[in-house]
Amino acid sequence: MRREQFLSKYTIIRKLGSGANASVYLVWYERIAQYRAVKVIHKEKECMQTVSQEADILKRLKHPGIPVIYDIEEDEQNFYLIMEYMEGETVLSYYQKNRPIREQTIIKLAIQLCELIEYLHSQEQPVLYLDLKPENLMILDGQIRLIDFGTAICKKMEGEEVHSGTIGYAPPELFQRFRVDERADLYEIGMVLYYLMSGERGIVGPREDEEKLFKGYSKELLRVLRKTLKHSACERYQSVTQLKKKLKKLTKKWKVSDMSTSRNQTIVIALIGSEARIGVSHMAFCVLDYLRMSHQTAIYVEQNQRPILHRMVSQESINTSFADESYYIKYHGCKLTSAEWLDEEQLPCVRYVVKDLGAWQGREARKQREEFGKADIRLAVVGGKAWEMAASNQLIQELIEVAGVCFLVNSTTAKQFHQLIPRMLEKQFYRMPSIVDPFSVKENPMVCHLIEEVLDQG
Repeated sequence: MRREQFLSKYTIIRKLGSGANASVYLVWYERIAQYRAVKVIHKEKECMQTVSQEADILKRLKHPGIPVIYDIEEDEQNFYLIMEYMEGETVLSYYQKNRPIREQTIIKLAIQLCELIEYLHSQEQPVLYLDLKPENLMILDGQIRLIDFGTAICKKMEGEEVHSGTIGYAPPELFQRFRVDERADLYEIGMVLYYLMSGERGIVGPREDEEKLFKGYSKELLRVLRKTLKHSACERYQSVTQLKKKLKKLTKKWKVSDMSTSRNQTIVIALIGSEARIGVSHMAFCVLDYLRMSHQTAIYVEQNQRPILHRMVSQESINTSFADESYYIKYHGCKLTSAEWLDEEQLPCVRYVVKDLGAWQGREARKQREEFGKADIRLAVVGGKAWEMAASNQLIQELIEVAGVCFLVNSTTAKQFHQLIPRMLEKQFYRMPSIVDPFSVKENPMVCHLIEEVLDQG
């Protein structure tokens, strides 16, 4: 029996899949004796612009994990995108055959996916894929491949309009009138991770059965998952490169030698504020207490013009004491010192150094920026009230070229914070919860969660 053909030259083998606007077929191209994938788009769908957009994007991409486009043809009824046939099975099918998936396998696949998306985002005109889901990902010989660029856009094309996406995988901003950027793809990477870890599709909110749902997976991987799935883009990883780096760090826990090396390295956490009394020292003490509570060795270094430690020592009511032959005080089990009391070379051997750089000051700005830039983890405390925004915006602009800054917005309600988010989409912001006693963070789960999030940047 003679098989049906497209355009009198592509013999249809079978249908590979279909969506709202198109169907994809595996065909045999007799002239060169090769399989091809043909995407058929019905003209009545009035999607010529989408067809051209997909073809224009694909013809500029050269990557083994992305299909090559060979031609666009048409007849009276349809447009035809003639593409390379990507062999393998979908992630959807792979999970169903191999569940549960080992954590090491999930991380390796996620790193490969990050590298694919990193390639798209690194183009001269960054490409946003915007429809990552198990059906659009193929696996062949353990390698991830990406198919169906029907919803992909060049970043220059995006605007304030609502973009299409798959409900259950697309991030909130894709259905809101917010500007969409690379972090939309990061959310969808998170949703693919969610599927590989649980077998479930879509997420509504916190789950009571989360411990059971993700049984067998490490807390570190769950922390990465939660961060990629933050509702607000400014609270997610800020680039796919950053996410890939965190995933690669997880692989090091399987290598004892790598772990022992990293444990010997001191991590410097620097904090700076937009103005005086904005909460820099308060937050620095919270971080210090959290580290103490987590059984990490740490010391606070006061490196600003407000001698808080001098005042603490002078008040007899505060239980402070100088350690023997060392220029630091112990307060609530935490070590605190001042840059005036000892040089960095004299610091005790600790895992973390928490530097309080105080408020941003014009005459000290250059020195502060240098110290801040050298730190491994950089936290900037700003205000969100109307009368604080001028100083906050000034600090944000001063630090705009400093990589990896986490901005902590103090003195705002949740509603005020989310009203600020559309203006902050290019940066990473967190809302500081109310903190009464910075040396009792264990009594404030919200503070602990915030600190855990920002320390995860290091």
